[in-house]
Amino acid sequence: MFCVKCGNQIADNARFCPKCGNQVTQRAASPASAPVAGQQASSGAPNGAPGVAAGPSANSGATPGRSAAFAKGGSGWIALAVVQAVTALMGLLPQFTLRVPWVGGDYSLFDLMGTLQTLGSYASLAGSGSEVPGGLGMLMVWVVVLIAVWLVGLGLSIASIVRTLKGSAIMTSGSILICSLGICCLVTTVVAGGALSSMMGTNVSGVVSASAWTWVMIVLSAAVAVACGYLKSVNNLK
Repeated sequence: MFCVKCGNQIADNARFCPKCGNQVTQRAASPASAPVAGQQASSGAPNGAPGVAAGPSANSGATPGRSAAFAKGGSGWIALAVVQAVTALMGLLPQFTLRVPWVGGDYSLFDLMGTLQTLGSYASLAGSGSEVPGGLGMLMVWVVVLIAVWLVGLGLSIASIVRTLKGSAIMTSGSILICSLGICCLVTTVVAGGALSSMMGTNVSGVVSASAWTWVMIVLSAAVAVACGYLKSVNNLK
């Protein structure tokens, strides 16, 4: 069949015209009845008269801002899904900066596990009370939870790529989880800083801080989630 707005030939089961993004509101239009861009605007004009480019119809049902690239199965969703996956992979990069003797440096979530074990050994050798090793143990459990959240977010991001390649819109849940992970990393720096200051016996500010990658991950994943939500709303997709 043919688009009633621009006359482009489209598939019978298409919901949107891939050329102009117009929503298909009727089942079919024959080539003779389909309007073509450049056709005369007035039906009463004589045949062969110079045509006038047809403007957007008030009854076409097109939504302002709709783009064929972000219609169902559009290439725009594939691009956003790739950005979402790249953002999720940032979870492998250093998320924390430690300024502690012997173990200072930048650490990812996986590196932090071994570092906390090392600090727990130092605390035990130094004869610290049970509160310090216990606090470090709680931090290790928390890091395991963060790693689990990251794995789920990564899995959803990969699933979004597969989903878009099959002609569907992206899933925003992956970006929401990755953004939540970044925020939790910021909270972790505050909690871990308090625990390490307690172990060292002094209030040391900035002993643990979030890396630049954490902020990039939060901002980028939040932007992808907001953009996907807006584009789904504009294109009437779920």
